[in-house]
Amino acid sequence: MAILLAGALTGVLAVCAIAGLFILKNAGSTAPPHLAPDTSHQSAPGAGGAEFLPLDGPPDACKVLAASPAQLVPGTKPTPGTATDTATEVRCSWGDVGLGDDPRELSVELRSVLGVDPLGEAEVQFTDEMATDKKGENLLPGQKQKYFAEVKDLGDQAYVLYLADSAFAQGILNARVGNILVTVSYGGSKSDDSPLSQDTCVNGAKAAAANAVAAIKKLGAA
Repeated sequence: MAILLAGALTGVLAVCAIAGLFILKNAGSTAPPHLAPDTSHQSAPGAGGAEFLPLDGPPDACKVLAASPAQLVPGTKPTPGTATDTATEVRCSWGDVGLGDDPRELSVELRSVLGVDPLGEAEVQFTDEMATDKKGENLLPGQKQKYFAEVKDLGDQAYVLYLADSAFAQGILNARVGNILVTVSYGGSKSDDSPLSQDTCVNGAKAAAANAVAAIKKLGAA
């Protein structure tokens, strides 16, 4: 079965070729992102009520989830993306849904939206992607969207999905922090090859996304 990794399903899709394994891109440089040029006047609420200044690129995807990988996929190591990474899009994953008796996988994708008004453009893009995802479009063959809900108090905007087929399920949490779009996916199968429950997938994705949002807020706090 395949697993989706997208900043909304209408964004970048990562479709597996083997037992639901993510195809990921290189997480790129680990250097802290700098402020986007000529945008210091554009800001949004940030950490602790501070203003969020747009970032000119996403942070290290393998570091923003804090302790979540150890809690959700213990014993795994981060797998950065591949050479297909870009300056505005990075990914990292932990685990492998194709291995073991109780396979789990956690993945994060970060996208930076640039332009004349990065905060405004990011809001428009995120809102459009959310509307499309709410309709349940762009699903893989055999996959069904069984849950959609907007999430309050997580970044500037956020929503969560639960997708499942006959053997695999995943919770996808999409959030926006200023001009950074965050997608966290957590899912897998049970030992009897049935999909993980909605609560397991959704709660795992939410917890990991909360760590990512907090880390990004700190980077963009004025």
